[in-house]
Amino acid sequence: MSSTPSPGFMLTIFYKAKDTARFDIDYYTKSHIPVTIDKWRPLGLINGYVVKVVGESEYSYYFNCTWKDQEHWEIAKAGKGDVEELKQDIKNFTDAWPTYTEGTVVDAW
Repeated sequence: MSSTPSPGFMLTIFYKAKDTARFDIDYYTKSHIPVTIDKWRPLGLINGYVVKVVGESEYSYYFNCTWKDQEHWEIAKAGKGDVEELKQDIKNFTDAWPTYTEGTVVDAW
């Protein structure tokens, strides 16, 4: 186990490559992500990463973000983080509907 404190909760959003006829990475990183940070950081968002997948994969991009704990994410997801507004923005950067996973961090290094 690491002696470094680890974030308590993680959200990952995947965008499938085969479904992605269009993915505007400039819009995503310069518009969607900054709005996401503004809305979620006050609610417990610690950090996030936008990743372009290399090699063969069913995904083209994913966004991975860490939260203080699951409770903070649940508050954001319940509406205080304007999740519905962020979902409405998806059509501005991709034609693919994302897949989400949520989980508790059990170790970090």
